[in-house]
This record gives sequence, structure tokens and C-alpha cells, in this order.
Amino acid sequence: MKNPLMPRRARRDRFACVLTLLAMGSLLNGCLNDFDGFTAGQTGVLDDADLPDDADVDSDTTDAGADADAEDDTEVPPESGEPGSFCEEDQECAQGSVCRSNVCLPSCDTTDSTSLCPQNFQCAEFGQEDLCVPACSDRLSCDRHNLGRDDLSCVFLGRSTISSTQHDVRFVRACLADSDDDGVTDTLDNCPDIPNPAQRDTTGEGTGDACTETPTCHPQASEGLLVYPRVDVPDGALSIASVASGPDFVVLIDASANGPRRTDARVLNRRTQEWTALDELPYPGAQRAVLPVPGRFTLLSPGYGPLTDTASGDWTSLRQGAEFGAELPLNATIHTMSAALHGDGTSVLVSQASPSSSFVAYRLGLNGALRTLGALSTLDPGLKPQLHLQPDGALVAAQWRSSDRVLRRAHLTASGSIVSPANVTLPTTWPAAPVPGEEALAEDLNGFNPVLFSATNNQTYLLDRNSGRMGRLNSLTFERMEGYDLPQLVTGLSQTHFYALPHNSGLGVVGRPDDAPSQIEVRELYWDCFPQANTIDTDTDGVGDLLDNCPDVANPAQDDLDGDGNGDACDIDKDGDQITNDADRLTIPGENGAEPQVIDLSADADNDGTPDLEDDDRDGDGIPDSQDPFPLDSSNDGRRNAWSYDADADSVSDGTERTRGTNPYTFLDHAGIASIIFATEADDGHRTLYRGTLASARDAVALELPATMNPHGIEVSPSGRFLSFLTAAPGTTETFAVYDLREDTLLFERNVGAALRSISVLDEGASAPTSYVATQQRFGDTERWRVSRITVNPDVDVTTLFAGIDHVWEASQKGNFLIFNAFDRDCRECALTYAMNTSVSPQNPFRLNNVAPGARGLHHSVNSERFWVYQQDPAGEITLAEFSVSGTDAQPLYRYILPERFTEFQSHTGLPSSPRVNIFAASGDGEPTMIWYQNTQSPLPALRLVPLAGFDDPVVEVRVAP
Repeated sequence: MKNPLMPRRARRDRFACVLTLLAMGSLLNGCLNDFDGFTAGQTGVLDDADLPDDADVDSDTTDAGADADAEDDTEVPPESGEPGSFCEEDQECAQGSVCRSNVCLPSCDTTDSTSLCPQNFQCAEFGQEDLCVPACSDRLSCDRHNLGRDDLSCVFLGRSTISSTQHDVRFVRACLADSDDDGVTDTLDNCPDIPNPAQRDTTGEGTGDACTETPTCHPQASEGLLVYPRVDVPDGALSIASVASGPDFVVLIDASANGPRRTDARVLNRRTQEWTALDELPYPGAQRAVLPVPGRFTLLSPGYGPLTDTASGDWTSLRQGAEFGAELPLNATIHTMSAALHGDGTSVLVSQASPSSSFVAYRLGLNGALRTLGALSTLDPGLKPQLHLQPDGALVAAQWRSSDRVLRRAHLTASGSIVSPANVTLPTTWPAAPVPGEEALAEDLNGFNPVLFSATNNQTYLLDRNSGRMGRLNSLTFERMEGYDLPQLVTGLSQTHFYALPHNSGLGVVGRPDDAPSQIEVRELYWDCFPQANTIDTDTDGVGDLLDNCPDVANPAQDDLDGDGNGDACDIDKDGDQITNDADRLTIPGENGAEPQVIDLSADADNDGTPDLEDDDRDGDGIPDSQDPFPLDSSNDGRRNAWSYDADADSVSDGTERTRGTNPYTFLDHAGIASIIFATEADDGHRTLYRGTLASARDAVALELPATMNPHGIEVSPSGRFLSFLTAAPGTTETFAVYDLREDTLLFERNVGAALRSISVLDEGASAPTSYVATQQRFGDTERWRVSRITVNPDVDVTTLFAGIDHVWEASQKGNFLIFNAFDRDCRECALTYAMNTSVSPQNPFRLNNVAPGARGLHHSVNSERFWVYQQDPAGEITLAEFSVSGTDAQPLYRYILPERFTEFQSHTGLPSSPRVNIFAASGDGEPTMIWYQNTQSPLPALRLVPLAGFDDPVVEVRVAP
């Protein structure tokens, strides 16, 4: 088996200590466990061409990570029937396990914190079951290092929670079979042979749109109308005043405020067209509401308590729509409630705490928690609002006040803000101003009782719930749309209630049939296959207004680049990057009098220079669209970039980034990071320093340094202006140098008269650093080392800060605390970490007990008193750890267990301030330049590759300058 800690070719002599240290389990820079879970700029599997030849250990042109014959450090597959083993049927698995997606998975309980899973497995919801699934973080973490199998992929199993921050989604990921490599495991994939990571199923009948010839119409619908089988519901037992429809289920619940308070509900499975009765809800009462949580469960609000007129108790969860699950705390006082699915897949409810209070909008978390979006003060407290979703992701809360025929509306925008447009008064006749002498011919609208719904291009239509007559709102005016009348949707039904179909593709109605008043009937109308849909065509382009994403501008092709329901022909921001088309330009100044070059970015959502139609990763998140459940969501928080105020989740708002000239869709491009500095090392040991931006490190240029310099131990000054480094390997040189990053020039090289192991800037002057912290040999005694303060003004002065331990390896200081690693004999793995407060007297060092012995790679993050080291914890896991000094010890702030993919971990820099990002230089045997970053705030915090090109030598150090 290949030794995962074997150093790379060019550094075998330099790290000759490795074999000794391996036996001791020590930690050495460049001598760390394999990485795992890294991907070349994406979460898809690396192609063989993407890896250097040395990655193909048996020379069969197949990468070792995916090669069953390679002699590598993979795990041994589990025994047949054991968790993680291959299977095709349940009986092949051990007792207590089932076979799902060709993997034996044990049962567990997601609601029980004591429910245990095997090591490296996690308890998760898998369809309708709770199972222990093999955990993973990235697609390559399912190569043979995980279960000893090379037939599995790291799939998105589902959403696990919604946090209280702006980053909503957290994912459960697992190693399971995925035939079409779209990130959805075969068992759950509604189209397992064709990639469809978003799993769009417009009709909700169970087959993904990618596998459906006419994906916008249910296969059993006749001329767009589908009538489900009826169900017996005795009159009065179910008032059906609360209806919710998700992709799979329609749930009806008693919401009657009059008469006996029932505990009945009915659930329609839209896939099987079967009804389930729920006759023993935990809470009787009225004013209940139903909220679907896609892919998880449905929540029912408690309803009125026995002695109150407000909701009490907990949410009642229905797993998969028909089985009771765990109860979840409501944590809110609810009197009246309306609910709907938001465009980002979360649920939103609008409620009031008392009959006279204002309505408040909430977003519902997957754990049942409510997050307040804001008050809808313009709505009438006395009228329960109806909610409908617009194609742009906004929700509209509307009220119809029949006394004065006023339609009141409030918009909950996709980004969470609330806009209250002007109210609309419907006329009593149509035309509203009849032709003189023909008043008797005007249509009487006094009986018009509207239900609102949206069509493409955010058109708002009104349906008369009594007769099926149609109208449309044009700004603040009402227009009668006789050609779209829908009598077939409501004829023969009473007590009707309406809901929007999933993905806003049509309209559903629930009511009691006139010929069977003790039953309930559900009907759905699909616009795309409704014969009357093209009756009205304002722009005469062959697409009726009801379906036209530009109803007033001819666009027969219906192109919609950003998928927001507004066609490109009339979309002022067709790529959805929140920059209008006319302003979405990049101007590059011409050189030597040449004309400037203007690049059109209006069709480039992530502004990376590649038009969306040619870009396989439109949002620039590193996940190819073919595997990305959110292909227009740079942060993968479940919300489109156009729906987020911080699209890349770097804690700098999109507006601020545009003002500062940084890319709001690239996490590595923001005002907190100016430059990435990295060193590469050739086979002869010579190093080259490069400087570039994190967003485009491939364009990094080499710093102009004398050929005699061989930079080691690069460190950035607190301001980010100066770069200090040793001019040769630690312990072999007496000189260091300083480079001015702002002026792009080498300032000086200085000799301190004794060998140096580390150097970092302590204080800065107007044009150059004035003092430094260094580890150096004691003058006249080459076997003993000390920590010194070095000043250059312009002569070099050296002052001892600490000399109490013979072997000081490295030192760093920001603020008052000096941190250093030291050992009292020739035992690097025995090194301990110490701190010394330079602001007090006497200055006595004290050991930082929380930092494990043998810690290496010490450095402070820019502009911070916090420091980082690599260490091995008592459990044997190699970690990257961040600490702050508090009192007389180091308090751990951040701990990251290094995955197992690469055989060397060269260097690291961390920016602990917000935005928080880790930058790594790491690679495996024979692999060339690799720089990785990790956004620790991201819902998908996996490490990703910073693209580089044209660099043949490996990166051995990396730092970031603010």
C-alpha cells in the first residue's frame, strides 16, 4: 500500500525526518495525511487529463482515485451485508439494514439524538426512511478512500436545516449510486438516466421534466384539465379553508371557526391519485394552516386552543404527507394564517397574532422555526389574505374587500423586502365606461369575486371563483380577458378554494361537487396544454399572452436566459446579475493610444467572460450545471443570485461589491482581499514568487527578484502592503528581504549576522517596515536559537526577546502577543507552543496547553492577534486550528480536520475576519500547482481549486494580502 505521508520528489532530502516522524505519529509541514474531497474547481470527478501523470500510479491512463487496479491507499471494501457493502436487494444486507442505491444502509432515527450510526456514517432522511448513510463532502471524497468502492458518487441527499443567518440551506450528502452523475441518487432520482440535478417535475406526477415529452402537462390531463378521484368527506366535517399543494401532496384541513372543532384532514397523493384520511390530529380547532416543506414533511399549525382564540401548541408534522412525524415548536402566537411556497423552495406564512393586529410575514425553516421577514402594515387586519407566487420569486399577499371592490396587495420580494403597491378598484361593469346608449350591454361585474394568480412575465390574472370569468391587472387598471374564461374549472363546484400548481404552471381548485355534496373533488388546469391559452396574442408572435414571457414584444422563441419568467426580448437584465443590460459592460483601456475594448457581459450571469450559453458553470460556484441543484446560485444557499443581497455569501453585499469594483458572484473577489502571493518550487529547489488576485490567480505574474534570492517563509505585513521573506531555506541564510506590494518593487535585503528560521513584520513605517520578529541563531553559537526583534533604520539592530529554550523553530507577533514554537532538545515533534505578552513587565512566556505538541506552520492571520497552526489532536486526527490568546492559554476558535486527498500540505493563510476564508497550497505525489480555498461561511464549505494555468512547478507557500 502506498504510504500516504511519503514526501514529493523534489523534497525527499529536505524532509528526511519523515520516516522517523511517521513512527512517532508526528506532524510535519509537508508530511501530512492524504487529502480527500478536493476537486478541480468543481465538485465533479477529475478527468484523467486533469491530473498529472504521477497520479496514475499503475500507468493505465486511469487516475488512482478511480482505478480499481491502482496500488494506492484505499480502504478495504466492507464484508458482504455490512454497512456500505454492495447490494441489489434488502435480503443481501445484515439485519437492521436495507439496500438503497446499491448500498447496505442501517436504520436510525433522525429525531433521536442517541440514535447511532457506524463511523463515517450519518443519520439522514432518505425518502420516507431514516437511514445511516456514508457521509461525504465532495464528489472525490467517495473515491476508494471512503468505502473501498469506486462505484459511488457524493450526492445531495436533501436539505438538513435552515439557519438563522442569510444562508438558508445546509445539505446532507452521502456516497450512493448515481448513474447519470447529476448529484441525485438513483433511488430518489425522478429521471435516473438523464442529468436533472434540480429534479424539476412541473406536473408533480413523479417523472422529471427531463424525461417527459410534454413536461408542462400532466399525462392524464384532458385539454389541460385533470380531475382527481373524489373522496368522501361528510358535510361540515371539513371546511377545506386551508389548502396547501407541494410537488407531491395536496393537504386539506379543517379550518372552520364555526360549529364543532374537528380533528379531520385529508391528504391527496398527486402521484398515485390516492387519498389518505387523518382523523386524529393532536389539536382540534380552527384557523389552522398547512405549510409544505419540499422533500421533508408538511406542517400543520395547531389551531385554536380550547379556551383561547389564538393558535397554541406545536407544529404537527406529516412525513411524506400522510404519516405523523415529530412535533416541532411553533414559537409564535397565531390568530389567522395564510401560507405558500416561496420561489426558493422555502415556505412563507402571513399571519396575525390577534384579530386586530397587523399581518406579519415569516419564513419557515426546515426545523419548524419562523424567521420574521416584516410587517405587512398596508393589509386590512380584518381580511385574511391569499398568497400567490410570481415567476420572479416574489410572493404577493392580496385581499379582496367586496364592500368597496378594492383589491389590496403587498409584495414580498425574493430578497425578503416588502413592497406595498397601490390598491386597485375593480369596476362594476365592463367596459368600465360603457358606450353611451349601450349601457345595458355592459357586462355586470358586481358578482366578480377574484382569485389572484400569476403567469409569465409577472402578469397578474384574476379568476372569478364563482363563474370562472378571467381578468388581468395592467398596472393599476383592470382588463377583462373574456377569451381566457375557465368555466370548466369551477362549474358544478361549491365551497371552492384555490392553490397554485408547483412551479406556477397552472391553477388547482378544491370544492364540493353539486351532485355529491358529501364528497370533495380536486381539479387542476395546466396552462401550456390548455386550448384557450393562445386565444389572446397581443404581440402576434404565435404565443398567447397567458404563456408569453414577453406579451407585448414579439419573441416566438421565448428565450429566457436567467429563467425568471421574463423573456430576453423584454428583460432589462437578461442574465439576472442585477446589472441592467446597457450597463453590463466591461471596458478595458487601450494601450499606447489604442481604442478601449468593450466586452458585453449582459449574457454572462457570473461575469467571468464566458457567455452563459457557452458556460458549463453559469454561477461560477465550481459545480458544473449538470451536477448543480442551484445552477444560478453562486453561494448554493438555495436562493437565486437575483434573489439575494449577497449572492456569493462573502458577507459583502452585492451593491457594495459593485461600488468597489469587485465581482459579487465570486467569493474570492471582494474588498477584503487584494492579492494572493504564492511561491512555486522547481525540481532544483529554486523558488519563484507570484502575485495575482484570488479571482484570477491563473494570471499571476512573477515578482522581479534577484536570481540569487530563493524566497522562503513569506509573510504579509498587517496592512497588506509589505511582503517579508527569507532569501534562502530556513536555518541556511542570514538575510531577509522586503517587497513593497503597493509600489511593486523590492525595497531591500538585509543581513542580521546569524542564520534565520522565520521573519515577519511587526511595525510599519510610511515607506517601509521598521521592526520585525524573527527566530535566529545566537551569535557565536550555531546550535542554539532565540526570538529577536530586528529594526532597520537603516542599520540593522537585533534585540533578544526570548532565549530560554535552545531550539526555537518559528515565531510570529501581531498586537501584544508573541507566539513561538520551541523544544529543549533535538526533537521537532516535541515542540511546544508558547505566548508572551510584550505589553507587560516582566515579559515571561507561558505555555499554551491547548495547542498540541509538535504544532507546525505557525503564523498570524493578517491584521489579527489570532494565530494558526497545524497540529495532531489526541484522537490522531491532523487538523488546522485557529486560536486566540486569552489569559494564560490559547482558546480554540476554529478547527478543521484535513481531508484525505493530497500527500502534502504546504502552507496556509486564514482571514478570520468577516468574510472568513481559508487559502491552502497543497498537492500530492507529482502533482503540479494547486491552490485551494474554503469559504467557511458557505452552505457547501468544501475546498475548491483556485484555477491556475501555465505553472509547471508546485506551490509550496501561499499568503493573502488585504
